[in-house]
Amino acid sequence: MTATGDFYHTRFQNQFFPDYDSDPNKAILANFTGKSISNGLQMELSAAWSRRVELRAAYNFLDVFRYQNGAKVLLPFNPRQKCWV
Repeated sequence: MTATGDFYHTRFQNQFFPDYDSDPNKAILANFTGKSISNGLQMELSAAWSRRVELRAAYNFLDVFRYQNGAKVLLPFNPRQKCWV
């Protein structure tokens, strides 16, 4: 049996964010220079019973956000959790 894990932390500067709320018929791009962070954690387990039979399972957690007006705002289109078997 093998177990692996990864953690990463990324800080972004000077990002472009689409603004879908101002006008539903337009995608307005705005420059965001505030604090924006991505934290990711992935864990994987694998087990091989023979050369032909192997089982793998993985879990991924993403915490992608920016600070806007002092509050933590999660960014859209980033699933918080994923599982694979």
